[in-house]
Amino acid sequence: MNERRRRWSVSRSRRLPWWPLIAVTTADYLWQIPYAVHQYGRQWDSLAGLSTPLIITGLWFTVAVLATVGGRRGGRPALAAFLVTEATFYLVHNISGAFAADLPLGNPVVLIASVLGYLSTVTAAIYLFEMALIRRSTATAGTLRVPPADGPPRGPARRSRQP
Repeated sequence: MNERRRRWSVSRSRRLPWWPLIAVTTADYLWQIPYAVHQYGRQWDSLAGLSTPLIITGLWFTVAVLATVGGRRGGRPALAAFLVTEATFYLVHNISGAFAADLPLGNPVVLIASVLGYLSTVTAAIYLFEMALIRRSTATAGTLRVPPADGPPRGPARRSRQP
């Protein structure tokens, strides 16, 4: 079995379904529209400034997922970088004092936005963990060797000199 085929079989055995990540992230991004309108109303100048990072990171996610799912070079690192950025954003948000305080039961728009944010954080962490496991298993797939029956070889192979 050649190296390429071995890597494929190992990564195939731990293949993640991409639809949960895509569904959660897309829902979180799309819900930012009613959330921003609810929070800022008709202050379009505020909405324009807030939407720029959202659009840029949304495009980043889209390109990274398409590249990853398509098996393109650089897809997984781009997606991992996006997930680290997303998880970091929500962790900083929650550490800053918003944890559980942003779950107002009387305001469904903010409540849904907050729940989607928590869900995005957990989803990002799960996918980062799984991607790390896949990377580790594919990186070691080519280096796993079965030692001979009489034990592992000791030192480099030497030729015996004939007198």
